[in-house]
Amino acid sequence: MTAPAMRTRCTTMTEQRTANLKSLVAELAAREMQADDICAHLKMSPSGARKYIADLRAAGVAVLARYADGTATYLGKARYRLVSDPLLVSEFLGQIEQDKHQPRIPASPVRALPVLPGRSFHIMADDTHFAVRINRQSVMRDPLVAALFGPADEVRP
Repeated sequence: MTAPAMRTRCTTMTEQRTANLKSLVAELAAREMQADDICAHLKMSPSGARKYIADLRAAGVAVLARYADGTATYLGKARYRLVSDPLLVSEFLGQIEQDKHQPRIPASPVRALPVLPGRSFHIMADDTHFAVRINRQSVMRDPLVAALFGPADEVRP
């Protein structure tokens, strides 16, 4: 029995992440980088850069080169470099490559519903507007409430 094929999401975020990983690998091939340098290169927060570093280290593509600016009680800031095995790096880049002709996962039918003006909210962390869609299904009433006040269709506000 064959294992089911794994579904991969092909979204703009995965494409952006793939582009960021490729860019970071190219930059690490040129020089050693601290986490601060990676933040500046990717234009991300330190936590986002740590996730990229963790992914590269887990894949064995990036290694800890040395610590810089250390003192007697402080190791210093970690500096990362690319491994010297080009085959491993090319395998990693091949694994993260997204198929351009892969069908996208269809959007939810709820997204096709129109959004009324003023029914959206803004999340500051992502700097993105999210639409709030009103449920168009009829209201279901609890049996006790229906016994006391009648079915939902008969109630008029």
